[in-house]
Amino acid sequence: SIRWASRGVARVLAARKVAAGDTSVLAVPLTVVSEVRTQKAGLGKVPFLIILTATGAEHHFLAVNCDKWLADLSKALTDSGSQVSPSEVGFPVK
Repeated sequence: SIRWASRGVARVLAARKVAAGDTSVLAVPLTVVSEVRTQKAGLGKVPFLIILTATGAEHHFLAVNCDKWLADLSKALTDSGSQVSPSEVGFPVK
């Protein structure tokens, strides 16, 4: 579908921007992630993802597929040597 294709293009462009040092894209290193969780907010209860870092920073991502992001982040963190304990609403990272 067009939506799927546009997300794929957006991922590639975001990676290129990060590699080029463009500050318009937020890159959160996996080594500083301390917790990942989801929440719902607003009138339509729109789900959003929150990534907490070891420095206490919170990064909010709206209008994302939380289930997919949780699965992808869990895998990436595990592959990088972190321990995660997934639940339906997120996970702590050790």
